[in-house]
Amino acid sequence: MKKIYTNALAIVSLCMVALSANAQGLTPPQSDKLVDGKTYTLFNYCTLSGYLGRTSWDGALINWGANADNYLTFTAQTNEGGSWSFYRDVESTVETEGEDGETVTETVVTRNYMNVPNGTGNLNINATEQTEWLVGDGLIDGYYTLVVSEGNNPEAQGYNAHLNAGGAYIVASYVGDGWYPDFYGGVLTDENGERVVKYIVGPGGEEDEQYIMADSVSCNWAFIETTHVQAFMTQAQGYKVLKDFADKYLADESYADYAQGFQTTLDAGVALYNGAEFFDEDIETINEMISAKVALYEAIERAALVEESDAALDAAVQNALKAFNTISATDDVANATETLNQALTNFELGMGDITSLGQNMSFEDLSSQGGNTTTGVQGAPTGWNVYIDGKQVVTADEVRSAGIANWHGINADSNGEGKDGNYAFGIWTSGIPQYEISQTIEGLDNGTYTITAGLMVGANGNGSRRTTQRIFGNLNSTYFASEEDYDLNLLAQDEVYSFQGNVEPVTDTEILPISVKAYVYDGTLTFGLRTDGNVAAALRSSSNPAGGDGWFKLDNFRIVGEGYNVDDALEINDFFLANLQTLLDDYDTKLYPAVRKAAEAALEASQNVNADSEKEGINNAILGIKDVMNDAFTSAAKYAELREAIDLANENLEIYSAKLGADLYGDVIMDIDDAWNDAVYTSDEEIDAAIQKLADALQECIESDEVEEGMDLTEYIRNNSFEDWTTTQGNDTSGGVENAPNGWTLVINGVEVKTASEIRAQGVSAWCAINRGDGIDVEFEGEYYEHQYTDGEHLWGIWNDNIPEVEIYQELHLPAGVYQLTADVVVQHDWSGNCITTQRLFGNQSVQMWARELDYGENFTQDMLDAQVLEEYNTNDAVTYFSYAGYDNDASYDYTSLARPMAVTFRVDEDGVAKVGFRTNNVDAAGNAHPHAGAGWFKLDNFHLTCISLGAVDAPELPDAIQNIEKGETAADAIYDLAGRRVVAPAKGVYIQNGQKVLVK
Repeated sequence: MKKIYTNALAIVSLCMVALSANAQGLTPPQSDKLVDGKTYTLFNYCTLSGYLGRTSWDGALINWGANADNYLTFTAQTNEGGSWSFYRDVESTVETEGEDGETVTETVVTRNYMNVPNGTGNLNINATEQTEWLVGDGLIDGYYTLVVSEGNNPEAQGYNAHLNAGGAYIVASYVGDGWYPDFYGGVLTDENGERVVKYIVGPGGEEDEQYIMADSVSCNWAFIETTHVQAFMTQAQGYKVLKDFADKYLADESYADYAQGFQTTLDAGVALYNGAEFFDEDIETINEMISAKVALYEAIERAALVEESDAALDAAVQNALKAFNTISATDDVANATETLNQALTNFELGMGDITSLGQNMSFEDLSSQGGNTTTGVQGAPTGWNVYIDGKQVVTADEVRSAGIANWHGINADSNGEGKDGNYAFGIWTSGIPQYEISQTIEGLDNGTYTITAGLMVGANGNGSRRTTQRIFGNLNSTYFASEEDYDLNLLAQDEVYSFQGNVEPVTDTEILPISVKAYVYDGTLTFGLRTDGNVAAALRSSSNPAGGDGWFKLDNFRIVGEGYNVDDALEINDFFLANLQTLLDDYDTKLYPAVRKAAEAALEASQNVNADSEKEGINNAILGIKDVMNDAFTSAAKYAELREAIDLANENLEIYSAKLGADLYGDVIMDIDDAWNDAVYTSDEEIDAAIQKLADALQECIESDEVEEGMDLTEYIRNNSFEDWTTTQGNDTSGGVENAPNGWTLVINGVEVKTASEIRAQGVSAWCAINRGDGIDVEFEGEYYEHQYTDGEHLWGIWNDNIPEVEIYQELHLPAGVYQLTADVVVQHDWSGNCITTQRLFGNQSVQMWARELDYGENFTQDMLDAQVLEEYNTNDAVTYFSYAGYDNDASYDYTSLARPMAVTFRVDEDGVAKVGFRTNNVDAAGNAHPHAGAGWFKLDNFHLTCISLGAVDAPELPDAIQNIEKGETAADAIYDLAGRRVVAPAKGVYIQNGQKVLVK
């Protein structure tokens, strides 16, 4: 006789005893009796809401979620000796040829038995020969065990069916099959370290006694007749709600003082559960009762934390406790909660604590997330407003569209001194955009309010992820770290800032306290958190390689009124007064004329207040100066941007002074410099136009010399190696999204995008920016490579879970002729697999694909098809309209992490237009969206342009038939060659079908 491990029986017994003490009459929904010939589905005690299904890849039995559209059924069959078989009859059609040659269709029924196939522990239902199972009493009353018997995998026979560790697959674990630990976690070992797998005592007597896992209850099964499934599911959901409630609030000793009140609600719920009929509406009623009672408990607990309460609050607490212990009706409990909360609010307001006027201050309300925590992306949490890049977002889709791809929501993954309750709110994504979460309280007395909160700003093994994380209240803010940890010039200049002095720990969870004194000047307090991805503001030269710069976790807001303090009021006024005075006095700081006039008026008003001024006088001065501050800083920054462009233009003039167009370029610079000196520009749009005029004039100057054959024209390509960071805030962005690179036009999904927010709006949230590429250690053709860039120290690229249609290009002006464009390109095989889609270099009509011909199937875009047709009829050897660079993206080749050279030769016609750049999408070889994350991504560096020959080159002469065939004019599915001739069996090449060019490979 084998040794029996009985710990599981003891554990289950203890659980049932503990439960019965608190929930009399609460039993799980029961299994139906097995009857020969009846049809059933199968449920597991541990996941009663899981439907029985099959995988699409191997048909293995699986425990789907409750929202499955259908579920698997089988018929029970008794056998001699007491075993059972379970089968499905599957119909299929078979076509045969009759005596007269006609097709005869027959319906064939195949009987498939539930089984454990040889070589596996997975349960399936695909055996064509009869299999047997032993059904015994389970550890839970009303449930059965299911033991593998004759006809199944011999190694699995005698083993019990249970759920694997993920709770999905239905398996029978056996020695040597260690892939399937139990749903509850462990696989036991004996004193010799040998694996002890889970058996169940069989029905055949002592000799069938087997090992049992001490922590297993997932061996308990319910057979439910198909006509009873919906009723069983409803009962199962109700049982789970009540059992979870009992386990949390009655089995846990920490709630012992509240046991009577929770028991009252539980008893009412059990009475509904055990009624003659039980419906979904009853589950809703039970949930409402539980939610109401828990809300009253939380209100009583909050009141208990109050020190030196008054008589009114004491009386309200006593009334609430009486209601808590005796009432279960939702409305009555809710009324008791409202009464206590009002009393608590009145008391707190009298003591200056206005926390209760805020909403969801510790993020314990999960209603915006359907009552669940999240590690994904959810919308704005209940009670809070979220703004990304200045635009309010509410729903999860809006948050994702604004650039938060990974996590945005509330969960329990936090701890530390600043934490309150069970949950905290936070965000994480590869590149954090400009972000604010806030709410507003109105009707306050003017004065100072201290806002405290808990904030996590954590580093990781790659270094810091601190940027500008700060809490704020109105015009005041407090940054997470110390003053020496920031570039003060890059902090928000329209906030009166201070510093908490926290040291950024290496953590993903530790929340530290932070506070800010906020001054209310108009009865309104807006408070919350702000952050962005600007690493330079945190005195960091590069972003974290793992991304996440600017992320945070947030909890435990508290607000206490301190009364009116003239020094706090004057701090606001004096801070802005000094900054505004500096702007107006500095000759090199220019403002729009209307803004300067308003600023001078506000400055005069704010200078007239001091410590002897009335409160309202100071508040009015603050209102006047704050309204103009943002406009003043914005216009000053815009004029400073123009100044940088003018200074750069003067440097370029020196570089290109020998060009024929240098004098004209100098005239443009001088005119715009005069306009800057006189501050004549009145809007952002006018300054943007002036900056563009400088760029255009430079390009005209560069292109002014006569082009000669063989001439290197790389200087025609602006920012050809992506060493110009002027559009990226000076950040070396390992991850995240920055503005389009200077000098280049970026088009995503057919939309021209310039700013980071515009790029994120097109669904790109992971990386689209300039950086140094990956650090690598590759030996290739006798050379060692340590970095991916090939010219300078930077490159540009894009990576995203889903790569959209991407085009990055410049439009140059060149004399008619033939030119060669080269670039170095990375198409890296990464963790998700082969990333080849349609990555291609182009110059006007010419296209070169990064990979080999065999890597492409149906993923041909229109420009690729057009280039193939041109190459088919090309008679000019100087131009190659379509070609393959021929690189292999196999994972075994280290060189996929190297930038590899690509080249196209293209013609420029008499119009002088040369459009050059790179394109990609996420379409795989079958013409579908590629299944791998990141497929289609690339990195670019080191563009070069050379004149091959001058003089107009005739375009390939295409047959008229191609141009005359319009879409829809051909017969259905008819195929024509490029001369317009109908083809029955097309060979390899380009053809016309239904008016569209198609490629036959």
